[in-house]
Amino acid sequence: SVVEILAAPTPTSATFTGTVFSMVKQMLGSGVLSMGDAYKFGSIGLGLLAFYSIGVVSLLTMVLVAELSELHGASSYRELWAKTVDAKTAPLVDTCIFLNSVFGCISFCLLIGSWLTQSLKNLFGSAFSVKALNTALIAIPLFIMVLQKDLYAFRNSSVVGVVCVFWGLSFVLWQLCMHWTDDDMASR
Repeated sequence: SVVEILAAPTPTSATFTGTVFSMVKQMLGSGVLSMGDAYKFGSIGLGLLAFYSIGVVSLLTMVLVAELSELHGASSYRELWAKTVDAKTAPLVDTCIFLNSVFGCISFCLLIGSWLTQSLKNLFGSAFSVKALNTALIAIPLFIMVLQKDLYAFRNSSVVGVVCVFWGLSFVLWQLCMHWTDDDMASR
């Protein structure tokens, strides 16, 4: 039941699987949200080539990390780095994960702020066309949420977020197929 799921004990630290899931979710989310603009301002062919190339590279690097983790018995990115590269520079891994999260949050705020501005402007007129204000309205709740000491309660909404990302990806690809032969799209 929902009560049992929410009452489950909170892990004391992030798990390797949980960290991978969070990073993949963040990369997919911001990538899928920006796909529409990428196809709009770039060409369809180059957009699809870049999309699939980045997907293959991401898949290969995730498989490499998983294989090396199993081979070396590492249970975290930092531990894997220490065992395969150098223990002295292991804090660099934490810095990279932190920066990935920061830039992911910034990209979500900018994309959602841009979409919110466009939606509100279309619904209510130019009074809501200030993109900076709308982006701040998105960033402030996100910032407050991430300051929580225990984010374990958000784990189920994360799964819903991944489902929404795949639904969004399906929608963008469906629209791409539907409008592939349109005059505006064919000229790209």
